[in-house]
Amino acid sequence: NNMRSMVHLMDSTVERNSHGAGIAVWDGVGDVNVTRSVLRYNLGDGVNITHAGGARNVSYSDISHNEGRGIAVWYNATSSKTPLVQETNVAYTILTGNGEHGVFVGNFCGPALVNISGNTLTFASLAPALEIWSCRRRASELTTIQIGHNRWEENRLAVVIQPLVNMK
Repeated sequence: NNMRSMVHLMDSTVERNSHGAGIAVWDGVGDVNVTRSVLRYNLGDGVNITHAGGARNVSYSDISHNEGRGIAVWYNATSSKTPLVQETNVAYTILTGNGEHGVFVGNFCGPALVNISGNTLTFASLAPALEIWSCRRRASELTTIQIGHNRWEENRLAVVIQPLVNMK
């Protein structure tokens, strides 16, 4: 629940869980690493992280056919924790057939990195395959967005970034 260190899931299968998400992390400033794993057919999201900071890395995984989003990352603006690192990376992962977004990244005001590269995003049903929310108030430091070398197929919309402010 209240993570202060690290969650590392490697070479694992998380399937058919019926409570909110296959992997759910709520509030914390630690790192979350999901590598070479399969998260499928979960009720809710495949991965749902509500954080106050840290680095989130999902790579070389198959996150498919979850009822909600494949990956959802939310910033907890009410947390009293101060993040030293603010980074979200999704790389070389298959995100297909999820009920909502393939990847959703909520807003954060301050220096951060969002890197979505080398993935295959297909069949996101009603929502965009990738959606990123930006900071809506004036920010002195920008969020860096990197989106490259992905494969987008048969999505209603591939990418939505709203609003496109305070980003480079």
